[in-house]
Amino acid sequence: MEYILETHDLTKIYGQKEAAKDVNLHIQEGQIYGLIGRNGAGKTTIMRMISGLSRPTRGSYSLFGQTGMAMQKQLKNVGVLIEHPGLYPRLSGYENLKIKCIGMGIRPGGYVENLLSTVGLDSADGLWAQASEDSTNGLMGIFNKLPKDEASLNALVDEMNELTKLTEAK
Repeated sequence: MEYILETHDLTKIYGQKEAAKDVNLHIQEGQIYGLIGRNGAGKTTIMRMISGLSRPTRGSYSLFGQTGMAMQKQLKNVGVLIEHPGLYPRLSGYENLKIKCIGMGIRPGGYVENLLSTVGLDSADGLWAQASEDSTNGLMGIFNKLPKDEASLNALVDEMNELTKLTEAK
């Protein structure tokens, strides 16, 4: 069985403090995995390690079955949302997404409209244009890794469907 993420005894120590200790994860493609715990439990530390923002003190991890330099190349396929996605609060979700595209060098005409249409949102939809802060943060968190090909877009659609189910359950 192939995992998109595996960790083996992943540990991070700051001084005398173990921020994350012996973390073992095995996540298959298509799974949505959440880290839940109190403040200081190590959630952010784990995310920072597996996204390449911090080095583990000990232990190892692999992405898409790759380690070392091959794994580092895979990081371009990973979108990580740690804390908040960094939105402009006075702009709509649509406008924030347009700005994100420009920042990532995605400029084809109609890209944002096509992306929103694919996931069942209309750029003129009042819910999207005036979404609550929580729902806009959630959507923008998913859009944090904008898809550039059809396979990535399909994965994004699956994530959007899961978010919709979670939002409707509230």
